[in-house]
Amino acid sequence: MARPDAAVYVAVLVAAVAAPAAAGERAPKLDLVWVDPTRMAPGAFSTVKAESSFLLGGLGADVTWTQALDGAVLGPESMAVIVVPTHHFAGGEPRHVMGATRPDTSLPPAVWVYPDEVAWALGFDPRARVSWGSGQRIAFALALARVVSHEIVHALGVPSHAAHGLMAASLDRRALTAPTIVIDAATVAAVKRTLGGALVARLSTPPLHATPATAVPEGVIARRDPGR
Repeated sequence: MARPDAAVYVAVLVAAVAAPAAAGERAPKLDLVWVDPTRMAPGAFSTVKAESSFLLGGLGADVTWTQALDGAVLGPESMAVIVVPTHHFAGGEPRHVMGATRPDTSLPPAVWVYPDEVAWALGFDPRARVSWGSGQRIAFALALARVVSHEIVHALGVPSHAAHGLMAASLDRRALTAPTIVIDAATVAAVKRTLGGALVARLSTPPLHATPATAVPEGVIARRDPGR
């Protein structure tokens, strides 16, 4: 039985990506590591890398991506992007969280992404992934990249959403899979104003205080198309 049209929520916490403070200044490095321990998104890494590097690079960061080997230990200079299955709680309506960030800013930032919920948002059956066509695989990987990019921006410093584009409070299937997605000028300005060229320092030496886990703003919403 097809599930009814519903909202898909992406949990968001703190937000921003830094850009150089002045023209000619070297872009701050953003070292991202893809961790997929249960192989929930096989074959998606190259698209996630390309799309997220394009989006985050446009905000002024010098983005590098690597795939972690099983059992790899990451240093504080790296941000882990961790692919994990969703764990539904008994009772109540499922929230379909597609991604989340670490609430404790005393630790290096990290992002979690839930591919089964991203697939659900697209109307795909994650249990039938082996039978997906090439178009579905490309759409799924691109949607993952958009969710990952949204969460990385939030993991680095500014909590605000935009009226449209990547950082909108609501992302539908079209936004997740369109050939391009915009990042509004207000978000770019907020990113530069918040962190400037201090991205490397934040990643290498996180603050000693912690944000309370209960201080979570409203999540960004991706709505399923009717009939999917």
